[in-house]
Amino acid sequence: MSGRFDFSAYNKKGELGLVVEAKARRGINNMWARDVRGNIAQRLGTDLPALLIATPEALYAWRRGTPLEELPDYEELSEKALGPYYVNAGVRGDDFIEPSVFEAIVARWLEDVATGSVQPLGKIEELLAQVRGGRIVREAA
Repeated sequence: MSGRFDFSAYNKKGELGLVVEAKARRGINNMWARDVRGNIAQRLGTDLPALLIATPEALYAWRRGTPLEELPDYEELSEKALGPYYVNAGVRGDDFIEPSVFEAIVARWLEDVATGSVQPLGKIEELLAQVRGGRIVREAA
């Protein structure tokens, strides 16, 4: 697939399983996330792989093939998954997070999910399970 994402997650077979965008914005909602997904589709075409948009407050994810006008298939509070990583990075509560710091937090979490050293919580587990045992590629800015 052409295009750039913050991260691409490949399964054990080396197939692209999930693309991830890390957005350090706060105060957004699932409709904003849907619009971001729509913008990505306009840029790359409508055959999007599974997509995860991570924000400091929430994780929004769609399975491959979900119609573009649909709200996320999965929504989880980021704190459930990223809380320990926030602590390690010294981020507290509603602190502003530099985009590069937030990307580093998401990168570490994705790597831990891929290696199985951390289990994703909640409904999003179904989507992330497909990359367990695979590899995470961080795209160059």
